[in-house]
Amino acid sequence: LIAYVATYEDLSAARAQAQLERALRDVAAAAAAATNDPQAVFDQVAARLAELVSAPSVTIVRFEGDSGIIVGVHAHPSVPVPDELSLSERSASATVAATGRAAREAYANAQSEFARRARDAGLTDAVAVPVLVDSTLWGCLGVSGNEPGGLPDDTEQLLARFADLVSL
Repeated sequence: LIAYVATYEDLSAARAQAQLERALRDVAAAAAAATNDPQAVFDQVAARLAELVSAPSVTIVRFEGDSGIIVGVHAHPSVPVPDELSLSERSASATVAATGRAAREAYANAQSEFARRARDAGLTDAVAVPVLVDSTLWGCLGVSGNEPGGLPDDTEQLLARFADLVSL
């Protein structure tokens, strides 16, 4: 029985890795084919990432001054996604804008208007990672979760792999 469980876990991990590699290849192909249409790349990244992590919301945010402009999104219809985020309110995206580093935010006790709307939609937390273009902070790639335990610990690493493709 122990050998069966170990084999099943190994198979599950191999399947997850294969799904990740397939998604990354699909997005890289979309990026190569859409050199004059970044919106197509943003939409592909958001959709594939949402599918891969079973997330109710994935956003690609472009930083412009004190605002974050949503340039790519894939969200469940029940999840409100604004066209713009205030980077002066506390959020994972705002933390990335301020620090240039990956950030995680739990919505349970957060006080911002955005966090309140996220909680009302059933979201529990968010992770965002920087998107760099020519070594300059351009924006972030973020995902929101709705599981009681929060997003998995390796979410930042997964998002970083997709963020690299967005920066092409």
